[in-house]
Amino acid sequence: MYVIEKQNSFHYGRQPGYRQSHRIAAGGGRSQYNYCGQVGGRKPQIGRYDLSAAGEIEKAGGQALAVQCDIRFEDQVQNAVDKGVERFGGIDILLNNASAIALMPTEQTSAKQFDLMHDINVRGTFLSPKPVSRI
Repeated sequence: MYVIEKQNSFHYGRQPGYRQSHRIAAGGGRSQYNYCGQVGGRKPQIGRYDLSAAGEIEKAGGQALAVQCDIRFEDQVQNAVDKGVERFGGIDILLNNASAIALMPTEQTSAKQFDLMHDINVRGTFLSPKPVSRI
């Protein structure tokens, strides 16, 4: 079993990422919690939920950093990793829980919706570990 206590974790995604961050914080770990916010028309931003999630992680005994990051864009991923390394000194665990899904029949799914899902689920999964692996 891998011991997660005192580890620096880096999470993409909203609620599953928060829950994992909280577990690591309960073990005394440090956690960077990255959330893009709403994509597809609205400007991504860190909201009250994300800041309160970071607060909950800290209340559990860990350290937290909430960073705006859209994993579809390499520069934002690199920026988030740089901020985590600057704050915590490194990254030991990478958890990518970011995803997008359109729960509708294929014939009703637009090309724009498909592109968004593909960009987050495939491109984001490809981009997110790259800067972490160079640490």
